[in-house]
Amino acid sequence: MTGSSKFTDAPNLTQGPEGEWRRILLEFKTHGRQEPDPTHRVSLLESAQKEVVSIGPTDTVEEAFTLMLNHDYSQLSVLDGHNVRGIFSWRSHGKQVAKGRECKIVSQCIEPAAIIDLTDSIFEAFAMVARNEYVLVRDDHQHISGIVTSFDISELFAKLAEPFLLVEEIEKRIRVLLTGHVTPEELEAVNDRRSSKLAPLGIADLSFGAYVRLFEKKEVWDRIKNRLDQRRFVNLLDDIREIRNEVMHFRPRGIAPQKLAALRNFTKLLRDISPIEKD
Repeated sequence: MTGSSKFTDAPNLTQGPEGEWRRILLEFKTHGRQEPDPTHRVSLLESAQKEVVSIGPTDTVEEAFTLMLNHDYSQLSVLDGHNVRGIFSWRSHGKQVAKGRECKIVSQCIEPAAIIDLTDSIFEAFAMVARNEYVLVRDDHQHISGIVTSFDISELFAKLAEPFLLVEEIEKRIRVLLTGHVTPEELEAVNDRRSSKLAPLGIADLSFGAYVRLFEKKEVWDRIKNRLDQRRFVNLLDDIREIRNEVMHFRPRGIAPQKLAALRNFTKLLRDISPIEKD
């Protein structure tokens, strides 16, 4: 707080839930019980256990091209029964043609396949995909159970990151709405995080539940001066609080679609009523 103003400073927009998503705890069945597993495993990836489109080693390159174009793939696993013979890709074909070598059947223009097990660390898969643009996944029976590509990794991170980014934006915009409209005494009254008097309490120091309690106060609501219904707004904000708690302790499969939609909708509402000026 500065000067003699009775209201709080501008919020620290650099604070938020960044980093909390790293506290993911995986659960899987072991001996009939649900036990925590600290390792993020390849089996969490949907594409790691999805039927693989493959080609045989004696098939023609034209057959391979047809499959790749039809599925919009950059590569195909080359299987002889359950045995992996290699990988056929636009790159592997192009390298052989550039060297002036015959490349009429698939086995003439394949490369060794990058393979990982379902139980391996998901981060090993990320590294292998970064090097090869794909990695084949092998199950407990040593059969290929799926393939993970750079597209799958991008899709995964988008799915996992969006709820955190939405929650962060909601928190920042809530702070903007409250800035200049809350007294130090009101902050202290709703604070449930610390009791230290060593530094002035700011809006960014509050929990999300404290934000809800501030918006429940008629005097704070009246100072904000918007035309929304207080009761409905507070109910929506409290719903977001519950979803936020789930996001911060989420399972790697992500949150339910309707909860993600609720985050998106409330973020849009806040954007409409509290636009933040761009620098």
